[in-house]
Amino acid sequence: MKHRHNTARNLKGLFCTLFLGLISAAFMTAAAQVTGTVTDTDGEPLTGATIIVQGTKLAAAADIDGNFSLDAKPGQVMKVTYVGKLPADVKVQSGKTHYNIVLDSDDKMLDEVVVVGYGTMEKKRVTSAITSISADDMMSGLGGATIATALQGKISGLTTTGSASPNASNGYQLRGVASVNAG
Repeated sequence: MKHRHNTARNLKGLFCTLFLGLISAAFMTAAAQVTGTVTDTDGEPLTGATIIVQGTKLAAAADIDGNFSLDAKPGQVMKVTYVGKLPADVKVQSGKTHYNIVLDSDDKMLDEVVVVGYGTMEKKRVTSAITSISADDMMSGLGGATIATALQGKISGLTTTGSASPNASNGYQLRGVASVNAG
């Protein structure tokens, strides 16, 4: 009888030890707040850079000063991305709470990105008409020329209103009244 009592006590002790071990392991790997700053190679903050903890739904965006904050566990990887920059993978280290992340320019990608009025998209995904104008395409050497007169006839569907007076304001409408629905 004494042997059965000792076995039950040993099992309880073993169970308690395992339970406490699991709890302490859970607390040791608990997510902690991680902060950081995302900049380019010149030290300029990258406002709106995206920081995602891989394998989770945790994400943050850098503020106007390039700062971010999110919860991450040691060993997890933060993927930092920004349009026109090479992405960076940063492994969260135990005991480290602040990261200074510098993203290098992706010169090849800059040739592939088109800026649209409401965001950006890859050039190959654009299904509408695109017009590109460089400074070389603009009229130069004309006294009193405004941006309205420089753009006139260069972009299909662009209607400019106003005068060439430097004190007058000009109006611009792209494919509005000239569109099929006149919207």
